[in-house]
Amino acid sequence: MRSYPHGAEIFVLDGEFADEAGRYASGCWLRLPAGSAHRPYTTRGCTLYVKRGGLRYLTSANEFAHDLAADRQR
Repeated sequence: MRSYPHGAEIFVLDGEFADEAGRYASGCWLRLPAGSAHRPYTTRGCTLYVKRGGLRYLTSANEFAHDLAADRQR
């Protein structure tokens, strides 16, 4: 089981990737929200781009402004 406490994005660059929810061919993009978990596998091999956490551009404008202000204070 692979988990993503802060979420993740997965882009299938080549081959085929699968988990318990389905199969994803080259060109597929998956968004896994914070707290997601799955059991990834491949039978033919694959090349993936995985971006863990962040996903700040998917938050609301108010949340983004709050996070930005907090980052500036650090």
